[in-house]
Amino acid sequence: MKLSEIYTFLDSLSPFELQEKWDNSGLLLGDFNQDIQKIVLSIDVDEALIDSMEPNSLLITHHPLIFGGLRQLQFNQYPANLIQKMIQKNISNISMHTNFDQTHLNDYVATQILGYEI
Repeated sequence: MKLSEIYTFLDSLSPFELQEKWDNSGLLLGDFNQDIQKIVLSIDVDEALIDSMEPNSLLITHHPLIFGGLRQLQFNQYPANLIQKMIQKNISNISMHTNFDQTHLNDYVATQILGYEI
């Protein structure tokens, strides 16, 4: 399946335009024309996760790996060390942060975890 198809589905589920102005949700790493072989879900990205992933995968995270403007890519420092490994393995990354909070997570926490009725 093409990355663009997955992105379109995720955007219909939780529109990226709903993210807060300070956020960085959406496609952070990858090519919309890439064929995706496997999808992995995670809250965050770490080295052990990237090492365990197969090439040509899509990593959908809650928290963005790239949050502020990148000023340098020193591969011995975070987040460049993870970005380098992801590029080498052709791993794409879509973040669904505050857009997902607004459409799904906040409601779930309020009703299912805290027991509030809406």
